[in-house]
Amino acid sequence: MALCLFLAGTVVSCSEDDDESNSSKMDYVLLSFNNASTSGSASYMLPFNLTDTTVSLTTSNATETTSDNSPSGFAYNESVYLDEYKNSTISKWDLDDEGNLSKYGKLKVADMGYPSNICFKSSEEAFVGGPGSFKIAIFNPSTMTRTGSIDLSSVSRAGEITNFPSTGDSVQTELVSEMIIRGDYMYAALYYCEISTWTPNTASCEIVVIDLTKVDASSSDNSAAVVKRISDSRGSYTGGWATGGGSSFMILDEDDDIYVLCHNMWGQYSSLTGLPACVLRIKDGETDFDDSYYFDVEAASTGYAVMGLEYAGDGVFFGLGQDPTQIDPENPYSYFTDPIYQWYKFDLDSKKATKVIDTYTKAAITKSYFENGVAYLPFSTSSDSYIQAYNVSSLGSTQKISTDMQSIIFKLK
Repeated sequence: MALCLFLAGTVVSCSEDDDESNSSKMDYVLLSFNNASTSGSASYMLPFNLTDTTVSLTTSNATETTSDNSPSGFAYNESVYLDEYKNSTISKWDLDDEGNLSKYGKLKVADMGYPSNICFKSSEEAFVGGPGSFKIAIFNPSTMTRTGSIDLSSVSRAGEITNFPSTGDSVQTELVSEMIIRGDYMYAALYYCEISTWTPNTASCEIVVIDLTKVDASSSDNSAAVVKRISDSRGSYTGGWATGGGSSFMILDEDDDIYVLCHNMWGQYSSLTGLPACVLRIKDGETDFDDSYYFDVEAASTGYAVMGLEYAGDGVFFGLGQDPTQIDPENPYSYFTDPIYQWYKFDLDSKKATKVIDTYTKAAITKSYFENGVAYLPFSTSSDSYIQAYNVSSLGSTQKISTDMQSIIFKLK
């Protein structure tokens, strides 16, 4: 996605004050991002120790992973996969027992354009979408080899007159933005848009349901696995092409219910769709949207848009609520590049929200990490970048990890 190209990565290393002598404790990797338009776009990763005290990290001794790129990260099976959507590549990085990072391999997915969030089914099968073609690429995440694809043309709406947002407008581009697997089915979120501006051609949430039992990972067709396309006019599209550093917009809860966040593209197209950011549901055992569930997350957070469906468990997720009073009218990308968002804790059951803190941050990085009842939330203010740890229940602050850039935590061991 063109707007995502503002993201770039830089990862940081520990200062001399940090105790890194015990490599067996270095089970975590830090990945950080900065704004490519102001400070270049090399990226690095760093193994580090997650302690109970304040940690300060710098860029002095990190491992460079990409240059002139803007990756997002996904942890799976003790590896980090960097979705380098600017270069249409996916790279795999491993952490050994001595705390050393090494690149296992790189996979080119040029035909997918900007790769979407990666969806892992197993150590031999993973999926990725993108605007390059109306299909889903299949690859082996262990060997980093391309194996097949899923042809979605049977549910194509290309050329269909939607009269949205203007009379006579039609579906110009169809693409998969994110996927989630539940049981034998994969749910692939779609975005229909005019490609040069990414203006949506629909005011609805569109998802393709795929029967994975009918998918042959080595086949380039798999059209028979496509079950149907479902639509809900109460929300805009979900997913975001590795937005927020790889933030989720589709999650699976403990009851096997799927929740999706419809976000209107950082609120940029709220005025077009006439819809607030909201959460919709596909209940366990169903393959259609649940008409009985609707959560207006804008109203709950008093924001203008909500980015990130960062699930902490037990019906709680964290997301960034946009404060429209902070938008810079002189900056057309203010909704993306400026610190105009605040962290909120959302409850999917009560449909209520609580502001975590008044501090404003950017929505360029929203991907969060959760462990032992603690939420590690990334912040990028006008002057600082850090990760603040909060007790999920009480929202009391427990730790601060200071970084040079916007940062993401992964646990690999």
